[in-house]
Amino acid sequence: MQWSSGIKVLLPLLWVLSCAVSIHDCFAQPADVNYDESNVPSYTLPNPLIDAHGQPVAHADQWNQTRRSQILRLFEENVYGRTPIRKLDTIRHHLVESEPLALGGKTTRQQVSIFLTDGQQPRLDVLVYVPNRAEGPSPCFLGLNFYGNQTIHDDPEININANWMRSNEPLGIENHRATEKTRGAYSERWQVEKVIDAGFALATLYYGDIDPDNYQNDFSDGIHPLFYRPGQTKPDPDEWGSIGAWAWGLSR
Repeated sequence: MQWSSGIKVLLPLLWVLSCAVSIHDCFAQPADVNYDESNVPSYTLPNPLIDAHGQPVAHADQWNQTRRSQILRLFEENVYGRTPIRKLDTIRHHLVESEPLALGGKTTRQQVSIFLTDGQQPRLDVLVYVPNRAEGPSPCFLGLNFYGNQTIHDDPEININANWMRSNEPLGIENHRATEKTRGAYSERWQVEKVIDAGFALATLYYGDIDPDNYQNDFSDGIHPLFYRPGQTKPDPDEWGSIGAWAWGLSR
């Protein structure tokens, strides 16, 4: 692809990214959430193809070497927060269950627990379906679910997540815990058979395994404490919140 044609494809996306950065700057420390477009104060969008030093981005190498990292830094500083640089040296993967003939034989189901410390918590429970007819590695859809792996399909062998969840009695969440009623509750969103039949794999985990979206909202549970300095009890103002943590969990 010529860089000039690439600009035409990238510019709308980059403009949207710039909007997100700029609007966030305008609303630093808002008193209330605003849903009225007429209440948005005036702002100037930064040009994604002008770098931080005022130089135009004229070719792909300049974008990759300079401007891309600048825009990512804007998102880090103004939107998602900075991810701590500390690395976890104790990550372990444990195969809990594997069934090579799941869903009528068309897929291999695996359930894997990822332990982030030497102990048992926090633990990320991952459900994976891989098509059996694939001749090589399968491209994989990866995503978080909101009420446990058992909600994406009525497969009776999927383990029901035992962690805290937001109340949803019609769905089958009782006393902040999932019940058998939740099995397959969101299968229409995941379309596991359609994914497998198309030659793709699928992997998912409950977002609350990474950072519970609970009412405490104090980052005392989930993965955040694993990255605290001695004496630290919550993320620094420029550090990640829940969205950054969920992204980190997906990257594992």
